[in-house]
Amino acid sequence: MPSRGPFLLFLLLGLAAAAPAVEEAQFTAARLEGEGWRLEGLRLGLNLAEEGPPALSLQAEYLELPGADLEAGEVALHCPRLTLNADGSSACREAKLSFALPPWKRVEGKLEWQGTAEGLALRLEGFRLGAGRLSGTLEGGKKGWQGKVKLRQMALSPLLARWLPQWSGSGRLGLEAEGSLQPDGAWHGRFSLRGREIQFSDAEGLHVGESLRFSLRGSVGGGRRLEGNFDLELEQGQLYLDPFYLELDRPIQVKLGGWSSPDGKRLHLRRLEVERPGLLHLSGRGDWRGGVLEEATFGWRFEQLAESYALLLQPLLIGTPADALQLAGSAEGELSLGGGRPRALRLELRQVTLEDEAGRFGLDGLSGSLAWAATGEAKPSRLEWRGAHLYRVALGPAKVDLQARDGGVEVLPFSLELLGGRLVLTGLRLAGLPSGPLEAAGGARLEGLSLAELSRVLEWPPLEGALDATLPRFHYREGRLQLEGELVLELFGGRVVVEGLVIEELLGPAPVLRTSLRLENLDLAQISRTFSFGRIEGSLEGYVRNLRLVGWEVAAFEAELRSPARDRRRHRISQRAIDNLTELGNGVASGLSGTFLGIFKDFAYDRLELRVKLEGDTAELDGAPGPAGGYYIVKGALLPRVDVIGRNRRVAWKDLLARLRNIQVKGIVVE
Repeated sequence: MPSRGPFLLFLLLGLAAAAPAVEEAQFTAARLEGEGWRLEGLRLGLNLAEEGPPALSLQAEYLELPGADLEAGEVALHCPRLTLNADGSSACREAKLSFALPPWKRVEGKLEWQGTAEGLALRLEGFRLGAGRLSGTLEGGKKGWQGKVKLRQMALSPLLARWLPQWSGSGRLGLEAEGSLQPDGAWHGRFSLRGREIQFSDAEGLHVGESLRFSLRGSVGGGRRLEGNFDLELEQGQLYLDPFYLELDRPIQVKLGGWSSPDGKRLHLRRLEVERPGLLHLSGRGDWRGGVLEEATFGWRFEQLAESYALLLQPLLIGTPADALQLAGSAEGELSLGGGRPRALRLELRQVTLEDEAGRFGLDGLSGSLAWAATGEAKPSRLEWRGAHLYRVALGPAKVDLQARDGGVEVLPFSLELLGGRLVLTGLRLAGLPSGPLEAAGGARLEGLSLAELSRVLEWPPLEGALDATLPRFHYREGRLQLEGELVLELFGGRVVVEGLVIEELLGPAPVLRTSLRLENLDLAQISRTFSFGRIEGSLEGYVRNLRLVGWEVAAFEAELRSPARDRRRHRISQRAIDNLTELGNGVASGLSGTFLGIFKDFAYDRLELRVKLEGDTAELDGAPGPAGGYYIVKGALLPRVDVIGRNRRVAWKDLLARLRNIQVKGIVVE
């Protein structure tokens, strides 16, 4: 419009010059439009009747300007003293301009211009937009255009009402900007925007600002491509951009630079930097084509990992095992992407302390480096820590060497202290890094694990001896740990075979464990001596099928414990063991010590058998076929013969647990 607008005025001036006797010249048009602009209901008049300079008036019912989504109505321009020159130039130093511009009721101010056949110069002063003040200049012609604008004390609320009607807010803005337009269409601009006491919120409450103070500086330009550079400093206030919350007790600086093709199909991010001095530094660059990320690199440096975790990482980890951690130390790294997928990762950790607030896991003094690549040769890495734990089980220090190969991470064999012995991990391989889901597979071996330490940690009755075992190959994916074979434990003179072990949500709030156990030729003398249940001699075999623990609490199982058919060990049982087994099956003790049988320390028995099935809150009890209405838990032999006969076939699980708690085990109560 600036290159064509003066034409109408020059036309009227030409008519006036050609016909000096004309007292008034008028031009009307229902509609005038050009590239991106439109005028409707135009009335242009020139009054030459009075002595002195003529007066100019312009009125328009509607005006639309390009590039800013600006629409104005009731436009009125009045110049009381228009300077007309013989060369066709004109000037006005005290014109008044007013128009309706929603959401403001009326915008008006002073306008000064000077126009020639070569160009036009405009000056705006004192324009009021509510409480705001606008001033500026525009000048140029065939050789191009330059302009400046200054806006002071602009209220935020009408701007939101105009362009973001679903948002609400308050506060003040200040703007200074200047720009230029070249004859070839290239343009360039610079601006500085300041905000004070800014409050805003969208309708859903997902974007909220409170008491914000910020400054934004930038430069933009266009031609064959659109370019921009922006520097933002958030100085104070609170900011919530779902899912991130920022308490601006110290400034955050954001720097952004790049270019885009005019059609928006190509985007190049040359620079992205986010810095909170003394805490964190983020950086990035990338290329997008057609809205798809082709290539990018993002880096980070967390100088205080605890605050960086709370600020940036924790909001993204809600619902995962890592959503409530206590952290210390520092970290830095870089992630490269290609074709929208992770391509390479570099991570450096320095003296990181990590503790799960639920007590599920922890690491102390974690340091080292990790280098990973989706393709190419293996990259050596090393991690080490001073100590660790998984639930209540302490893990000793370790140094772990790794190699990134074929899109996965291969962990070289290593060992660490575990319950007075050692845990050796072999053939461990990780996949799914860095984008997930994480997968792990490998084998393990236990060497000299102390059963006394194990029972102490698990709060079991004290066990004796050491355990050596080779674990079958295991597999972990998305919180699910599974053993792919049998785990054989040499215990109590026999074997316990663990089959089909699966743990769901291993690090979740309520892990679910499923497995079955097979008991082979266990020595009851060792078991009863360990648990002080009362001495029993003989062998024990059986199974525990469909064992299910939820949150490490027993939820279901089906068990059968019995004497082997051809047992080579001697069968003897003490009074105390008979009392405890009787109470377990009937809820009351046998009371042998109060009879003449109290003179006997132990008794011979033929066989021992007990079956327990837990479903829901009820346990079903059974044993060897016995007298009507009962079942043998212990079937006696020889004289004096003592049988333990159970009468209760269904009992509440909590009551059965209460009976177990009444059994003293070396001065402690079974929990």
